[in-house]
Amino acid sequence: MSDGWLLLSLLSALAALWAALWLAPAWARRDRISRRMERTYIHTHVDAGDEQDGWLLRFSERALGTGFLASDFKEVDEALSRTAMSRERIVLTYSLACWVLPVALALLGTLMYGALGGLAALALSFVLVRRIIRKRGEQAETQMNREAVALCQLMRMFLETGMTLERAFRTLAQQAGPLMPVLVRHIDAFNRRIDAGMDRTRALAELGHNRNVPVLYDLTVILRQTGVLGTGAGDAINALIQRANEVERARLQEAASKVSAKMSAVMVLCMLPALMILIAGPGLVSFSELLR
Repeated sequence: MSDGWLLLSLLSALAALWAALWLAPAWARRDRISRRMERTYIHTHVDAGDEQDGWLLRFSERALGTGFLASDFKEVDEALSRTAMSRERIVLTYSLACWVLPVALALLGTLMYGALGGLAALALSFVLVRRIIRKRGEQAETQMNREAVALCQLMRMFLETGMTLERAFRTLAQQAGPLMPVLVRHIDAFNRRIDAGMDRTRALAELGHNRNVPVLYDLTVILRQTGVLGTGAGDAINALIQRANEVERARLQEAASKVSAKMSAVMVLCMLPALMILIAGPGLVSFSELLR
């Protein structure tokens, strides 16, 4: 009977976790859409930020802004923001993945293997979840570095045809998803900021705030200067594309040199013994027959 209650409680916990991760964001999006359709959505930066952030963001500012939680949440926030997650989704992911899941696994390990098993499950999940989040952020950042060159080329083409900056970003958000699946989420966030009434210069600064993606950062600087000074951005974007291609070429050459070194090690460890056996094997057999 106790095993049945334990199984029922575990299933209920998993169902609640699934609802919090997948259903709650969808419900929040539907609520925002319905508010916009009813014309109750106020298009100002402050009010739009308050409406979109909700109680989870207020909770993060109060509970996650002091002590150990502040530094821990800042690291996770920086990693997940590279994937263009919303603030509510980042706080929800941090709360569930970094704290609720380790505690649940610790309780499960305690019930199955005792106190030592629960402590091991807690420590392992506590470290592993944060490593997975950091790895995901690094992968998104690497993908953004690759996609930024294509963004520069498309942006130059759109601006040379006389298209406005806002229209160019909206076109990219609608049609460039297969070409740059990571950057298109950041572009969509830029469009939402513009719709909410944020200044274009500030929205561009938010788009290119990550200095670990230098091509995107330089592109946003060029576009901000173009908007302020009213000059053309074609030549500057061309120079940026050429410099990015040179950096990418140097990276590929370095990767190719590392591959040749790795292949040499593989040949020495795997192919050389087989080659020596093939060449020296008949001689050794003949020598052993002479000794007989």
